[in-house]
Amino acid sequence: MVAKPFKIVLFCRSLNRGGAERQIIYLAQGLQAAGHHVSILTLYPPSPSWYDTNGLTVIDLKKKSRWDIIGFIRSYIKFLKREQPDIIYSFLTVQNIIATIISLFIKAKVVCGVRTSFMDLSQYKRMDFFLTWLERQLFRFNVKIIANSYAGKDLLIKKAPYVANKIAVATNGLDFESNTFSPLARQQFRTKFGLSDEDILIGHVGRYDPMKDHKTFIDAAALLLEKSFKGHFICWGHGDSVYTEQLKNYAKSKDVPIIWYFEEGNPCYSAFDVYCLTSIGEGYSNTLVEAMAQGIPCITTDVGDCRKIVGKHGFTIEPSNPSELAAAIMNIIDKKISIPVQEQIAYSHQQFSLQKLIDNTLLEFN
Repeated sequence: MVAKPFKIVLFCRSLNRGGAERQIIYLAQGLQAAGHHVSILTLYPPSPSWYDTNGLTVIDLKKKSRWDIIGFIRSYIKFLKREQPDIIYSFLTVQNIIATIISLFIKAKVVCGVRTSFMDLSQYKRMDFFLTWLERQLFRFNVKIIANSYAGKDLLIKKAPYVANKIAVATNGLDFESNTFSPLARQQFRTKFGLSDEDILIGHVGRYDPMKDHKTFIDAAALLLEKSFKGHFICWGHGDSVYTEQLKNYAKSKDVPIIWYFEEGNPCYSAFDVYCLTSIGEGYSNTLVEAMAQGIPCITTDVGDCRKIVGKHGFTIEPSNPSELAAAIMNIIDKKISIPVQEQIAYSHQQFSLQKLIDNTLLEFN
């Protein structure tokens, strides 16, 4: 047990599937194991429940819709009066806005989590632009800020110089027990699609969203197939149905046969021969870290902290450059790299531990 345990509230939108949500679970478990009293406060219930929260206290404020303001505020204030936390750690823009405003009326220390670096807001709605602007203005209040990437910290200081003395970095951690290369999982997954271990499978993992730039992945696949490349391509993810259909139609227009796949649980990186991250904007990519930890050769665009994540163990390319991506894929295939790459796995265990996440977070709570 710690000498003076904190009463901590981790405040997020929901515990539906996502990288931030998984990190919140990891953080809650780690802080609780360190002797602190932890509650996870969500606006909406999980639907369905993606993550194992056994042993954790999860409180749902049952917000009915984005316009359910009065009822939500009542529930939120009632919760804070009852719990009287020492620290409220909020995640993502809307929750940060709520937490910073409430910081004017409560004694608890408010910590805001920033989990993005570059975002092309032209791809989103005007409301998203307004909320991002409002969040930055409210950071003038008496709050601390934790970015999960150095790129995110640098960008926020550039946009809002007044946060320079109140922002720190605590990069994401990884549960290595559930992110381990599995020869059996590789065989089973490949068998599902009629692939042998000798077949080449190039993987992309991420929600179907313009920021993930699946089109560059598709264009690179088209370039390879034009050169009689004997390989297969998979996009593992989910997203808005309209945008998903647009991506599928785009692949068809390029004559690229993509395996579009999604299932609950962690992606089967073990099945891949190469993992590709093609995002035009990231803070700290969970999927890249997961693929690295399983010893899969990785290619990433030079966004956010991705270059730092792969270090000397991966290929870094410019965003939106299909020809460079195609060349990097062929470079890896031609090297006939033995999978999993053990040196890469050892590096991952040194760099991406959950203990680092817990320790760096607690430093900002004191």
